[in-house]
Amino acid sequence: MDSLNKSCDLWDELSRVVSQLLIKFPFYGHVLTSLARSMNTALPYAAAIGMGTRPMLIINPDRFFTETPEHRMGLLIHEIEHVIRLHLPRFKNRIQGNPFLKKKANIAMDLAINCTIQEEMLPSWVLFPRQFDFPDHQTAEWYYQHLPEILVTPIQFGNRKEKYTGPIYLNTPRRLIRDDFDNEELDKACGGNIPVELERQIIRDMVKQAAETTEKSKGNIPGHVREILKVFSQDTKIPWNILFRRICQWASLREKAYTKKRRSRRYGTQPGPYLKRRLKLAVAFDTSGSISDDELSWFFSELDHMARKGTLITLIQCDSEIQKVETYTRSFKRESPQVYGRGGTAFTPVFEYLLEEKSRIPDLLVFFTDGYGDHPKDPKLFPVCWIYTPNHRKAVDFGFHIEYETEKGE
Repeated sequence: MDSLNKSCDLWDELSRVVSQLLIKFPFYGHVLTSLARSMNTALPYAAAIGMGTRPMLIINPDRFFTETPEHRMGLLIHEIEHVIRLHLPRFKNRIQGNPFLKKKANIAMDLAINCTIQEEMLPSWVLFPRQFDFPDHQTAEWYYQHLPEILVTPIQFGNRKEKYTGPIYLNTPRRLIRDDFDNEELDKACGGNIPVELERQIIRDMVKQAAETTEKSKGNIPGHVREILKVFSQDTKIPWNILFRRICQWASLREKAYTKKRRSRRYGTQPGPYLKRRLKLAVAFDTSGSISDDELSWFFSELDHMARKGTLITLIQCDSEIQKVETYTRSFKRESPQVYGRGGTAFTPVFEYLLEEKSRIPDLLVFFTDGYGDHPKDPKLFPVCWIYTPNHRKAVDFGFHIEYETEKGE
């Protein structure tokens, strides 16, 4: 009972930290309210935000709650800054698989962020650019380029005003550094490592939504966040079907294996990768009457493309209940599909149907809908991609979310 009470107390305390952020720094608070939350004492740092199919705030209570309330807010702002600045996507490919470059990048990213946060909000053990005789407000890439190559010798900063006098021991238990690259446990908790362009889209949507909510509540949006929003607004819009194909490719790679009979196309080495089997796709579409036959026709044309690639597609028609389940073939009349139902909308029956039998569980569930329906739970046994028609609403907080457009731009 004592351990249960302690757990409840920790969750209550975390909620208080988020509430304080909503009052003092509303933008950061609104970002956190859009994330799932988890506690894990095995986390090697006080806090982290994992970006995957389930963006999540993860904290180590043994480290996080030893800090003062002010420092807890600072730590969470620090983690959010890593996300909205796209630090992990920017460095992932450059240093993946190299532990020395990974640790160097950890410091570079922290230096770029810590000089932008009020010093009294950060613990005394964090690193600042001046400790290395570096100027403030440089990019993470700039700090990465100017940091020494190897940083392994133990040293402690008893005072944040001390300058760097030798290599840094990166494994100091509570030092504010990140070690998220190739972190399988963190990736698993957040639904798996995802393609960079998908991660960027998730972050862009999250920042935009938090900024809009902050403005509605008449809160302040930091100046550099407004600059980030400008950059996001200039991003070239990726067509919905390209994003969909990348998600399907990602889902298929979850079944990747290696054989000496193949060479890696990327590295030219053996063994090379191959797929254990064909991609198994479950495609549910909303027949409630809010989706037109023309929209279905354009959507089915993309399924034709997937079928030609050898994808196994189970087509599920559903309104308030499942109306029909069939195997999708290229002979399907996509120009004038036979639609069953046209009643209300419920998403839960599709999830329940797939989870009833192990043989039904797909590599990926795709739900084509306007988003107006009930609120199913995250199945966790398979990823979900929501493809929305115009004038939609977001159905749930888990999975990938894509706004559908016809080729005519309608």
